[in-house]
Amino acid sequence: MLAINANLYYMKYKDQLVLTGELTDVGYAVMANVPNSYRTGIELSFGIKPADWMSVELNTTLSKNIIKDYTNYANLTDNTTDWGETGLTVTEYIGKSTISFSPSVVGAGKLTVMPVKNWNLAWTTKYVSKQYIDNTQNSNRMLDSYFVNNFSTRYDFKLKGSKSIYIQGLINNVLNVKYSSNAWVYRTLFQSGEPEYVEIGYYPQATRNFLVRLGIEF
Repeated sequence: MLAINANLYYMKYKDQLVLTGELTDVGYAVMANVPNSYRTGIELSFGIKPADWMSVELNTTLSKNIIKDYTNYANLTDNTTDWGETGLTVTEYIGKSTISFSPSVVGAGKLTVMPVKNWNLAWTTKYVSKQYIDNTQNSNRMLDSYFVNNFSTRYDFKLKGSKSIYIQGLINNVLNVKYSSNAWVYRTLFQSGEPEYVEIGYYPQATRNFLVRLGIEF
């Protein structure tokens, strides 16, 4: 059995609300409107079942996520000694820019085998390409691409008085990859002319971890 699907899309926006990469003083993500932007790409999926005991599933999205004519407004602080807020901003014309937190390639795959009835083993993978933390398309404010693999196994059976029982085991991030899937940035310019200050906070994801689950349905 073989299944292949493809989907082309183009979405044009006026005043799209996008993440700026900043946080408020209580930790909420800051968003702002951009006047002219679009998201376009292709979504592909592939599935094959060469035997009753094996299946393979793959999917990917290739996209462009663009702000056509972007102007950034950077905070302005008086100097590095006092750090006094001036209440002013500095206009930075960027032009064409990639929308923050919008990777151009996302892909996933899953291999499932069933060596005996009611017992399956599955290997899943996920790839996410680089993505910018803010809308300035600056390579110094960017999340690196990452590729993560997980393994799971599940066995289903029945006992008297129960509808179904299953035992499941998972090993997440099998290859022990160190990566971050999200981040925030604080940036300010100085009225005194001193070099800008940039602080970036990352959200590291768990390295190799394990989970065992027992489920009972009555």
